[in-house]
Amino acid sequence: MSERDEVERAGDARASKQQSVGRFAKILKAQFEQTGMSTSQFEAVHGYANGSVTRYSNGQVVPPPQYIEDLLGEVEQRLPLQPGVADQVRSGYGRLLDTLCSADRPHPMHQLMRRLFVAEQAVLTIAAEHAEVLRKLQQYRDGLDMAISDRDAERQRRLKQQIVRAQKEEQAVARRRASTVAQRDTARSELVEYNDGRLKTPARPVRAEPVSDPGGGHVHRPGRQELPEANRPMSANPGQGEGRWRFLVVTAAATVVALVLGLALILPDRGRSDQAKDGAPTTPGQPARAPEPSPDTPTPSTSMPSTPADLFWTPSSNPPPRPTQTSSEPTPPPPATSVYWSRPMVVGYGGRDLDSDPAEADVSGKDLSTSLAKGDRVEIHPGLTSNKLVPIAASETARIDAAYCRALMKDKQPQNDFYSTAPGNRFCVLTSEYRIAYLKAISVRADSDFYRNEITFDATVWDVPDLPESEKG
Repeated sequence: MSERDEVERAGDARASKQQSVGRFAKILKAQFEQTGMSTSQFEAVHGYANGSVTRYSNGQVVPPPQYIEDLLGEVEQRLPLQPGVADQVRSGYGRLLDTLCSADRPHPMHQLMRRLFVAEQAVLTIAAEHAEVLRKLQQYRDGLDMAISDRDAERQRRLKQQIVRAQKEEQAVARRRASTVAQRDTARSELVEYNDGRLKTPARPVRAEPVSDPGGGHVHRPGRQELPEANRPMSANPGQGEGRWRFLVVTAAATVVALVLGLALILPDRGRSDQAKDGAPTTPGQPARAPEPSPDTPTPSTSMPSTPADLFWTPSSNPPPRPTQTSSEPTPPPPATSVYWSRPMVVGYGGRDLDSDPAEADVSGKDLSTSLAKGDRVEIHPGLTSNKLVPIAASETARIDAAYCRALMKDKQPQNDFYSTAPGNRFCVLTSEYRIAYLKAISVRADSDFYRNEITFDATVWDVPDLPESEKG
C-alpha cells in the first residue's frame, strides 16, 4: 500500500469516528433537553468541569460512562422514560466505544472507558438477577407460612427443599456480584489514575474531563480553579520576577561577606582579651589592655556592648546548651485488617456463624440469633458468651469500618444483651474467633412464632490478625 493510500485510509477512519461521535452526541443533547436543567446546574450538581456538558452535547468530547448514568437518572426523576429508551442510549454508547476501540491504534482513554462501561453493565445485570433470586426466595417463604397454617406436611417438605436450593443460589449470585463489583471498581480506579486531573475543592468536586482533539486523541484540561489570594504569584511579569530573584541573591551574598569579616575582627580581639585576663604578656610595643571590669563595676554608657558568649563559640568558652532528646519506645502499628467476606445474610432463630464464609448456622459456634418479636421488630442477641454486640447510634454519620467498631467495642464486656431490631439499625460484632463485623438491618420478618423470626442484614466481616487481648473481653 502506497503512502497516499495510507493517508486516505487514515482520513476515512478519522471521518468515520467523527460521524459516530456526532450521531451519539445528538442523542445526548435530546436527552439533556428533557431534564429542563441548564448546563451549569447539571455540572454543579454532579461535579463536572465548566463547559463539559456543552462539549459532550456538541460531540467535541466523548463523555465518561458516569455521565450517561447521571443524565438518564435526571431524566427519570422528571418524567418516565419510554420503554427501552434507557437501554437504547446505553447500547448506543457501547457501540460508539466499540467503534473507537476497533481502530488500528485506539486511544487508551477509549479503552479504559469501554472496560468501565462493560463492567458497569455487568453490575446492573447481576444486580437484577440477585433481586429476582431474593424475590423468589421470599415467595417460597410466604408459601411455607401458608402451608404451615394449612397443616399441609407434603407441601411444607417441598417448599423447604425449594428454600434450601434458593438460598444456595442466592449465595452463589452474591459471590458473583461481589466479584463483578470489584472488577468495576478496579476499572473505575484505572480510569481515574489515567485521567488524574480532578480538582479536589471542599466547596464543589470537579471531575477532570478528557478533551479530544479532532483525531480522537485526548488532552487533559481540568476545570479552572481560582487560586487564593495568598497563593497568587506576586507579579505576572516574568522579567520582574527574575529581577527580584537576582536582587535577593546579591543581598544574601553581601550578608555572608559581612558576617565573615565580622568574625575575622571579633575572634582575634576575643583571643587577646582572654590572654590579658590570664596574665599573659602582651605584644611588645603595644599598650596593655585595661583590666576587665568586675560585675560590681559600673560600665560607662559610652562603651560598646559585648558580644554574647553563645553567639560565637570558641574552644575556650563553654558550648551552648543543646536540647535534651528523650528516647521513646516505638509505637507498634495497629493490626492490619482485611475483608473476610461481605454480602447480605439472613439471621433466624437457628443463628449464624459469622466466622464461616458463607455464614452458616453453628459451624464454629453461632455468633448471632433472633428471639421474640416486639411488634414489627425482632430481638437479636449474641450467640455465645464470648461475643460482643454493640448497637451504633442512629445519629452516627462517621464512616463505619473495622477501626470504628474496634473503638466502639474496646471497653465493652461480652454480655447476652437483647436488642429490638428494625430496618436501618446498625451493630458492631466481635465474633467467637475474634473477627470484627458490621451489620445493617435491611428487612425484618416478625412472627408470633419466634422460630420463624428472621432479620436480613447487609454484613461485612473483617479479619484482624493479632487482636490485643485487652479488646477480646
